[in-house]
Amino acid sequence: MNAIDPPRRQTILVVDDTPDNVILLLGFLKGVFRVKVAPTGLKALEVAGSAEPPDLILLDVMMPEMDGYEVCRILKGDARTREIPVIFLTSKGESNDEARGFALGCADYITKPFSPALVLARVRTHLEQRRLLAVEKELLEKTLNGALAVILEMISLADPHASEWSQRLTELAERVARSLGMKEPWMVGLAGALSRIGTLTVPKNVLAKVQAKMILNSEERQAYARVPEVGYRLLRSIPRLESVAEMVYFSQKNFNGGGFPVDSLVGDEIPLGGRILRVCLDFMNESSVHKTPQQRVSDMLCNLTLYDQEVVFALKRIIDGGFFAADDRDGEIQFRDVAIAELMEGDVLDSSIETKDGQVLLRQGTLLRTSHLEKLVNFELTGAIEGPISIRVDA
Repeated sequence: MNAIDPPRRQTILVVDDTPDNVILLLGFLKGVFRVKVAPTGLKALEVAGSAEPPDLILLDVMMPEMDGYEVCRILKGDARTREIPVIFLTSKGESNDEARGFALGCADYITKPFSPALVLARVRTHLEQRRLLAVEKELLEKTLNGALAVILEMISLADPHASEWSQRLTELAERVARSLGMKEPWMVGLAGALSRIGTLTVPKNVLAKVQAKMILNSEERQAYARVPEVGYRLLRSIPRLESVAEMVYFSQKNFNGGGFPVDSLVGDEIPLGGRILRVCLDFMNESSVHKTPQQRVSDMLCNLTLYDQEVVFALKRIIDGGFFAADDRDGEIQFRDVAIAELMEGDVLDSSIETKDGQVLLRQGTLLRTSHLEKLVNFELTGAIEGPISIRVDA
């Protein structure tokens, strides 16, 4: 059949313990919308949190056991329901009541007795606002994700060492954030991935010395020390990345208030995302091959002037849970040689790729992206490198 499905009718949840009010509202809503009814606040929360939540809630303020304000507070505190518009139904018109409702996150007020035309107009207005916000959010997320993919590839190309390291840091930071109960742990992971964006402005010879753990002179130290600040400035103007920029900015801040940035913040005053990044970055940067991950965490617990103890303990739980266990299973990984033209996005390099004159193009462990493949093809065309290339194959 080629029949086109009719558009889905939007659902309105009416929450009111007075039957006359419910009957009145049903009279002029039911022909336009699907309508569900909840006589109590508890029932309203159950319907709103179900697999088929309403598109908008008309919520009576004065109800027994749980009033509308408490219902709204719970709805706005739950990630599953906080985006549903709530319009309060009230016989009160005092400004302080309205202020309380708006402070809790309600979208509007409708005063009894109801005017059918006014109710329909308000409902349609807020449903349209929600639709437009959803469209804008989807567009912004697609644009943002595309921009971030380009930024991450630029970082990887400028600093070949960063690819696998950055992926591991991203996952570790997100897990620590989730363990500490942060509302959006993915943002901490994203901050981890972008924490090296400031290295795009650092001379390659300085980056090479940092990676080789060589001593930097005063000018080189000054250039590299600006990485968090540069990253903050690059990220803060991108929509929805303001908090990510802040995490990057405080990623070198000591728990006792020292380090960068130089300010008066100390301890819990430092943004939690920055404290998490400080711990995860230092853990990942530890170069000693003679220490296990557990030993590295123990060392951090002995230096709590630098680190937040709660964050380090969260890291310890993740490490003890086997986060790095896969690193010890080298015998289960196989390798395969492929021609450069046959490399695919998602392949992982078994060894670093160098030009004939010794320039490192990509480091061992790099997860290949489109830009990497284009780069390798161009260098092969100029004769600077030759295949085949060794990639990892999981056993």
